[in-house]
Amino acid sequence: MLIQFSLTNYRNFKETATLDLSEAKITEFPEHLYRDSDRLGILPMAALFGPNGSGKTNFLQGIDSLRQLILDAPSSVCKNNAFFASDEHTPVEYDILFRIGEREYDYQLKLTCDAVVEENLFGRDVTANQFDVLFDRDNEGVFLWEAWEDIDVSALPESLPLLYFLGTQSNEDELQAILSYFKNILYLTPATQSTSALVEMIANESSKQELLTHLQNMDIAISDMKLEGSELSLVHKHKKTSFAISWNEESFGIRQVLSLLSTLMKARQEHTLVLMDSPELGLHSKTLQYLYRYIGKNASVNSQSQVLFATHETSNMNHSIFRRDELWLVAKNEDASSHLYTLALFLKENGEKVRKDEVYFKQYLEGRYGAVPFLR
Repeated sequence: MLIQFSLTNYRNFKETATLDLSEAKITEFPEHLYRDSDRLGILPMAALFGPNGSGKTNFLQGIDSLRQLILDAPSSVCKNNAFFASDEHTPVEYDILFRIGEREYDYQLKLTCDAVVEENLFGRDVTANQFDVLFDRDNEGVFLWEAWEDIDVSALPESLPLLYFLGTQSNEDELQAILSYFKNILYLTPATQSTSALVEMIANESSKQELLTHLQNMDIAISDMKLEGSELSLVHKHKKTSFAISWNEESFGIRQVLSLLSTLMKARQEHTLVLMDSPELGLHSKTLQYLYRYIGKNASVNSQSQVLFATHETSNMNHSIFRRDELWLVAKNEDASSHLYTLALFLKENGEKVRKDEVYFKQYLEGRYGAVPFLR
């Protein structure tokens, strides 16, 4: 599970921007929290709001950028993701804190387009007080902990992340588990509308029936889904009449619902992290609300899946759906950079914190929380 992710000098984020998915000291929706043996409460979701061009999508892409560097560094390492006003020698910095089962890891990477400047991986049992150094890399060389010390890193290019290189050299269990965490991260854009998760759900009768139940709960009159060869069709029911519509002829909104819902169901089953950019496109606000409530119930079914999404759909910025620490704002600074903050810690002009009974979307659109465009 993702605990914390930080970016520095990445696109909009000149200074360090940190998304923290550990619980704040607030009381609403305790059932949203997943707790490991150390009793840390971990959030199932975070919603990023802010004006166009503030960096919401870029923050999600920052996570995906790190994933690509770890899994496919040769094709990713020379992409220039630095803040536009920085010089070429100022490194982009990533820092991700995450858990796999009862193990917690902190991976840190600093790099320019030409070279990795510094790279560290720390690990510990979640109940331990201190991290162990799994590897350390800087201008003085590379240190590997005892389980990996026999891996030959003499051919490591200075431009490639060590974590990527180790994955090409060893099948050691813990190393492969770490790499699998990143492999399983899904990034969905409005243009994606993938059917891969949907096909998997249809192939399993129990999952298919669950999916159909969700559709009925959302007032979508689809009574069956059929897959014949590569052809997917959806059976609609109106009173006593049924008719099938092929996937390609189905409405954008229905395809969007099925793509998102099947992906969320798969993520819940496989305990993975999903990144969603503008999930609201093509969806009614109440349909989107249903999906958010579904995500909020992950912990209640013992799932460690999580969803991060960038959105402009403010009507669901609501205390009946979200905890305040699940709501995040991305605001522009005067130098064209951006900063990220959570509603749970935000102080209003009067110095008071946001109350859990406030009408969040109304206060937000009035500019009381910042991170809104100022129209002239």
